[in-house]
Amino acid sequence: MSHHKFIVRLPERPTGTAQQKGVSTNGGRVRFYTKASVAKTRAMYAAGIRQEFLHSGRPIPFLEGAIHARIQFYFAVKDERLWGQYKPTVPDCDNLVKLLLDVLTELHFWRDDAQIAVLEVEKFYGKENLFEIELEDKL
Repeated sequence: MSHHKFIVRLPERPTGTAQQKGVSTNGGRVRFYTKASVAKTRAMYAAGIRQEFLHSGRPIPFLEGAIHARIQFYFAVKDERLWGQYKPTVPDCDNLVKLLLDVLTELHFWRDDAQIAVLEVEKFYGKENLFEIELEDKL
């Protein structure tokens, strides 16, 4: 069993999307594409994760078997009284986490995000924009 915890600070607020793909037609042909906002957020997440592991000197872990994932998103607000309070507004937790899990899969944290057997996702107000991830394989 292994346990990994890391924090990724973001230059912008975490975002999510219900629809990662867009659809257009041209001359009767249907074309699916990744929305620009999704590509931008995906790149921001990937760069932040790579940077965190580069600075820490740790390699990106590869987890096998069932995984317990706990992810906390923090959204920067100026009002210190709100820091640490749950954020009950958009974006939705499910939309936030789907994109992040796809990025973690692309970075080879695991073979497939289907390995995640337990998933906890929370949203908070905070001092800065970031996400904190705890991963534990249950081998």
